[in-house]
This record gives sequence, structure tokens and C-alpha cells, in this order.
Amino acid sequence: MTACAPAPKPATSSLDPEGLNDGIESMRYAFATEAPRIEAVTAAFATRVFPLPADRERLAREGVQAAIVRASDLGEIRRRLGPITEVTRFPIGQANSWTELARRDMRAGERIGVGPAVLRSEGGEARVSVRSWLVPDTHGGCVHVEVVMHLVEAGSRRAPQPGEPPDGSVAVDSVIECCLEDGEALLLLPRPLPAVTKGPATGADLPPRIGSLLLGEPLRQLPDGAQHGYATAIAIAARVPVAMRPPQTGPVDSDAPIRDTSGTAVGPTP
Repeated sequence: MTACAPAPKPATSSLDPEGLNDGIESMRYAFATEAPRIEAVTAAFATRVFPLPADRERLAREGVQAAIVRASDLGEIRRRLGPITEVTRFPIGQANSWTELARRDMRAGERIGVGPAVLRSEGGEARVSVRSWLVPDTHGGCVHVEVVMHLVEAGSRRAPQPGEPPDGSVAVDSVIECCLEDGEALLLLPRPLPAVTKGPATGADLPPRIGSLLLGEPLRQLPDGAQHGYATAIAIAARVPVAMRPPQTGPVDSDAPIRDTSGTAVGPTP
């Protein structure tokens, strides 16, 4: 399980306050890319050491990489990833029940790599889902985010209640947890898979990992050393309620109206 501690200082939020509830909002980007671009974006915009090296390797084996970035940088991240073919924005708010962020239908007989096993689908879906809740911390508060990738049987209509695991079978090595400060975002991207594409014992083609299945075509090294493909990025941005944010520091304008946490002026006005 990948976990992270809150950042030393809260990031500056750039989320549009109009129509955005406290909690989280998901953005999904489909784009054409080369693998070096993904690596460069992760290195350039990450604001913390996250995940830790052991967790980074575990996620990489599932075809996933993650980083915590500033939400204010998401526009530039999109530009650097390459031509965007689709953008989906989904306000979630505060929800400690599971919300689906992306899915991929699976054919009966299709193989997929999960952990050390290769599974054969009987139909159904691969999904990536998220849940979150507000947590007080030393800086006022953060949004605890948990992301899982899981396989759901065909025809399943189970709706997990808060506190229950998500529907289906969870890929344990793909679980990510962190607590995002106001204005931070968790960024999920596909990770290039190793050059080995066939099993050593049988010589059969290796199946895609669950992460690369959900976040894009497997970004494998080609014989000429190039890596390319189409991919999906998922950003989960956090907004902490005003009442839980640390107090502002700096000079105070004595002539400005005093506002409560709803933004309503309650003090003297000019």
C-alpha cells in the first residue's frame, strides 16, 4: 500500500471556486504521448518524495506511476504531456464511498496481469475507483484519498457502503493512499513496461498489467528503443474547507471587510 504524509506547507489552490464543493474533483485526460514525456512531467512537477522507492517499484510492476503536484500546475502538465484528445472533469466532493474514475471492458478469455498472477477474464470490467474524507492535521486539515484498481465480474450490481471494500477483486499492489493539502493533486499516469514481452517459460506474449490496461496502451520499448502509445492521465485535486485551512499570514488591510468562512462580509465595509 502506498501512503504519504501531508506536505510541510499547504499549496496554493488554483481550483475554480465557482461550483466546486469541498473535497475532491477528478480530471481525466486522454493524450498521445511518448514515454520520455511522461517521465519528464513526473520529475518536473512533483512537489514531494512520493511514492517512496519501494512503493514506486511496486506500482511500476502494475504499469502505474503516481506523483503529487500542485493543482495550479495541471494546465501546464496537460500541455507538456502532448496533444490532448479528450478531457473529462468530474466533481466528487466529500464521499467516503467508492466513486468510479475510469473503466475498461474485458472480453471473456482476455488475460490480465495482477500482482504475481495472470488472470483470465470471464467478462466484466477493470476499474479504477476513489474514495476520500477530510482529516484534521497539524496545518488545519487535508483530504485523505484512497485509489484502487479492481476487477468486477460481468453483471455485478453491488453498491459498496461507506467503509466497505470496492466491488470485485482489488489489485492490492495498485492501492495508493495519501492526504492532500488544499490545492494539491494526485496525478496517475501509465508507466512504460519493460522490454521483455514474452514469458520465459512458454514464449507466449505477456498480458497487459492492470494499470496499463486502465491508463493506456502498454507503453513497451520497441526493438529500436522507442516507446510510444496513447495514454490516460487521471488527476485528483483537493479542496479543503476554509474553516480547516491554516490562517493567512502577511500584512492585513484594515480597510478590507472581514469575511466569515462562507465569504459573507461581516465586518466594516468602505
